[in-house]
This record gives sequence, structure tokens and C-alpha cells, in this order.
Amino acid sequence: MSFTSFRFLIFFGVIYIINWCHAGICKIRNDKTVRMYKMLLLLESYAFILISDWKTAISLIVLTIVCYMVAIGIDKRRKNLNISRMILSFGLIIAIGQLCFFKYYDFVADNVCKILNLSYTVKNLYAPFGISFFTFSAVAYLVDVYRKKYAAYNNFFDLATYMAFFPKLLSGPITRPEKFKKQIQN
Repeated sequence: MSFTSFRFLIFFGVIYIINWCHAGICKIRNDKTVRMYKMLLLLESYAFILISDWKTAISLIVLTIVCYMVAIGIDKRRKNLNISRMILSFGLIIAIGQLCFFKYYDFVADNVCKILNLSYTVKNLYAPFGISFFTFSAVAYLVDVYRKKYAAYNNFFDLATYMAFFPKLLSGPITRPEKFKKQIQN
């Protein structure tokens, strides 16, 4: 869904009204209202992705699960540098591998078929929208956790909100997880 489409205008209007009503109801800021608002942002972000394309949602969920488990693994194995480096490498290979697969499969498969004189016609593989943004967000998160800039997210839904936040999904910018976390808290 493009930001300039009529569908997005309707979607954004609905989201604006929901957030405005939520802010009016929750005038007192406490832990419960912050948790509710973070869940609301996550639901809105995945609604945007699902309305646009359900295949992107699957790709994003898989990458978010991998990043969550890898970051927790890095945090638990900080004392052993080699193991934490291997865990980071695994996460980066999955994240960047997913990006490369979706972006370059058609090109590589078509050229291999031409070189080998195969008559196989390569069908264009679907590339999820925003894959570059959420892949680079995942890479930034994993590298920052590895460099001990901050601890891994303890809550899966906080990481999922960071990865899927719909206003940055199509056009960026790629924000640091810690800055995003502070903005969500405030």
C-alpha cells in the first residue's frame, strides 16, 4: 500500500481516530497504558502489513522471531566471545540471506539457466515490500546488542513493534532500537 493511495488515506484516518481515542481515554500515563499503547502500535503496524500483503507479514514475523532468539542468545553468552560471535553470525546470515534470496534469486537463477543452456524459464520471485528496511533494522539491532550498546529486548512484542512500525517500513529511516524504545516509553 502506497502512502499516496486512497487506501492508505482511509487506513491512516482510522488509525488516527483509534490513537486519538486511546490518548483521550488514557490521560494518566502508567505502565498499563504504555503497554496497551505499545500493543496498539503493534496491531496497527501488522494491520498495515496484512492489508498491503500477507506474505510480507510472514517474512517479517520469521525475521523478528530469529532476531529475538539470537539477541537473547548473545546476551546470555556474553562471557564467551566466540560463542556470542557465532550466534551473531547466524542471525546476520539469516537476515541478510533472506534479503539476498528475495532480491537476487531471479537474477542468479536466470543467469545460471542461460549459462547452462537450460530451457527453464525463471518466474519472478515475490519480494516482500520494505524487506530492505526491516532487514537492516534487524542487522542494526543484532550488532548493537553484540557491541553491548544495550541489552536485548526482554519483551518479544517490543522488538516486534520496533521491526514492524508501519510509518518507517516503506521509506525509513532505519532507526536505532534504543531511540525507538525511548520514544515509545515517552
